[in-house]
Amino acid sequence: MQVKDIIALFKVRLSLTVVFSSMITYFIAILIKDLPFDLSCFISLSIGGSLITFSANAFNQILEKEQDGIMKRTQNRPLVQNKLSITQAFFIATFIGVIGFVTLYFGTFPIVGVFGLASLILYAFIYTPSKRFTSFCVFIGAIPGALPPLIGYMAGTGEIDSIGIYLFVFQFIWQFPHFWAIAWMLDEDYKKVEYKMLPSKTGKSKISALIILIYTVFTVIIGAVPYTAHIMNIWGLIVVTIAGLYFVYMSFLLLQKMNDTQAKKLMFASLIYMPIVYLMILFSNLL
Repeated sequence: MQVKDIIALFKVRLSLTVVFSSMITYFIAILIKDLPFDLSCFISLSIGGSLITFSANAFNQILEKEQDGIMKRTQNRPLVQNKLSITQAFFIATFIGVIGFVTLYFGTFPIVGVFGLASLILYAFIYTPSKRFTSFCVFIGAIPGALPPLIGYMAGTGEIDSIGIYLFVFQFIWQFPHFWAIAWMLDEDYKKVEYKMLPSKTGKSKISALIILIYTVFTVIIGAVPYTAHIMNIWGLIVVTIAGLYFVYMSFLLLQKMNDTQAKKLMFASLIYMPIVYLMILFSNLL
């Protein structure tokens, strides 16, 4: 067992992007609510959130070892290559999951710990197995995927309010065009293990591309809501609108071109758009 195997088990790079959304919404919370920065709370959020995410990713690989061995993109994962045993991975995942929960519960607010644990359970034990049975799995997975920004906001305020709910809803909707773009690129691999990820039973079709476009437009509309709620200024709205139009355009081109190259461009457009919305809210309340 080597450090690189643990890093692969945790999907560290992916995990850090998830934790980023919690960290930035923590700052959004304290700026909007005019609350003091609590270094201890922020460190607990960062560490606890990371450990919870690492644990969820590890359990995901434990439960999907058989499927990972079939798909080309996952054949080099440590469990598939027997660089880690299922027992070792289970112990590691359980240990860091418990530590992550305790860190969030006592280091921030109890409600943050509860939501963190809920995100782990939903992702690892409900979303992960559902991929084999229904395309509705994307909706299931979008719930734990949308909890990090709400968790970050709650760590700053200790409560759930309309702004926290907005952050959850925005990231929930954003995930559909993002993950469907990924599913489009990986469709052949997913078919090998009967994962049902695209929005239509017709697969990589005009219908699926149209649904992706509709959700992209919906995401961009929701991304402009902070301006109407007076938590984003006009300059932030302009930047978000430009990024949103690019996001929609990439989705429209997928409908036109129907190829993996355009799906990849759409995925990157989604990765640009989401943090821009958060940063514009942040800067609007910082300046």
